[in-house]
Amino acid sequence: LVEGRAEAIPLPDASADFISMGYALRHIGDLAAACAEFRRVLRPGGRLCLLEITKPRGPVGTALLKAYMRGWVPLVARLSGSQAHTPRI
Repeated sequence: LVEGRAEAIPLPDASADFISMGYALRHIGDLAAACAEFRRVLRPGGRLCLLEITKPRGPVGTALLKAYMRGWVPLVARLSGSQAHTPRI
């Protein structure tokens, strides 16, 4: 685990297999610089996982978000994960 600013990740070029960031894009001052850093530190074939959700404005959006978070996300995690704890995520 490495913590740092998205605009200046403390890793060498092409050294990361996976970058994960949740609910943080809204706090980054320079998104272009952050994206350049993600690309710089990821190895070829590396993966970037970003989770960013905003509150829906109406009841339909709220219902869709609940269905997504309570149904779709856990299903995809179970189907794509190979770790024993994946179904609990």
